Parts: sequence; structure tokens; C-alpha cells
Amino acid sequence: RHPQGAKDQIVSGRVLDSRTAGTTGTTVILDGNLLHVASVGDSRVVLGRVLAGGKVEITYTSKEHRPTSPEEKTRIEKAGGFVRSVPTEPHRLRFWPPDVADAIQGKCELSSPGLCMSRAFGDSVLKNCGLSCEPNVDSIVLDPSETYIVLLCSDGIWDVVNSQQALQIAVKAKVDDNGAQRLVDHALYMWKQLFPSAPVDDIAVASALISANMETKS
Repeated sequence: RHPQGAKDQIVSGRVLDSRTAGTTGTTVILDGNLLHVASVGDSRVVLGRVLAGGKVEITYTSKEHRPTSPEEKTRIEKAGGFVRSVPTEPHRLRFWPPDVADAIQGKCELSSPGLCMSRAFGDSVLKNCGLSCEPNVDSIVLDPSETYIVLLCSDGIWDVVNSQQALQIAVKAKVDDNGAQRLVDHALYMWKQLFPSAPVDDIAVASALISANMETKS
């Protein structure tokens, strides 16, 4: 259900055109021994159980909304959108509105942006050709005798770090309470190593430890 009446917004003195600007959305709520997760877009929530010796076992990973998913691709194409790569980025599939078919084939310049996710808030130029802002919602039952760590990270983390690595870095750093910053620093380092000539994608991290009595420590 796309937000109605979306307008251009002024954020920090910059004018954002909601037709071509958008965002993911990720929310985690702890309610007793239930962890509720709602997500839109390609950010990811990862939950891990902290084991003896500082190791972590993944117990939950949220679903990412990408146009490469068969279910998402079917919805997009049924609504008239396209899922294609472009000659300048043959390795990356994007979600496009129907009026850029010629541009995708290199016959003219692109007049509309392609999107690497299939659900988002904003990006209303894609609203009528398959873009959704319907979240996936999950509820996870936690064992009150265990300690958990939960990470909420944007796709700039997951492009260069896998879920197990991210949890391990965050848990190890929690000894001095800077797990999120350690993970950001590691991702920045990996971007420079793996993609030295590419701009760094957005990197945002939130982390929290959930102790055995179901209390959180951010």
C-alpha cells in the first residue's frame, strides 16, 4: 500500500523529489520474549544466539526485497515494469519503469532511475509498475535463558560482509560497546579492497544485545 499524497520533502536543507528518491524501512520491536520484525526493501535484520566462547549462531534472517527474486520479478512484470541490467552495469539487475525500454537497450539516454530493490518508501515513479511498500512481518520466539544479538543493516554492509561475519564482529566488539562502529569500519575497509574505484554504497548499522532476562543493550 503506497503512501498517498507523497510530496517533495525538505531534509537538512536539501530538496528531495519523492518520485526518484526513496528508502528502505526496517523495524524491530521486543515484546517480552517475542521479537517482531518488519522490513521493506533490501536492508536486512539478522538475529544470532550468543554461544560460549563468544561464537554466534544465526537464528533468523529477514527477507530482502530485490527484483531478482522470482516472486518480486513476477509482480513487477505483471504491472508493466522491467527487470534488466544496462550495458554499463551488466552484473546488476535493476527495476525500471516501462517507458525506458529503448534506453535500457542503449538506444537513448536513461530518463528514469533503475532501482536495485523491489519494495521501498518513495520512488513513486515506479508506483504504478510494480513497486510495493508492503512489509514482510515476522515474529520470533526467543528463549529467555539465552542471550541474543540483533543487527539492522543497510545493503552497503551486506554487499561486502555476510551475516555470520557481521554478527561475529559485532559480538566481539560488544566487550567495549562499539559493535556497530566496528562493523561500519570493517565494511568500509572491505569496500576499498573489493571495489577500489567504485563509490561506497550506503552503510548504516544498528545493533543490540538481548540478555537472558529479555533486556536490551544498544
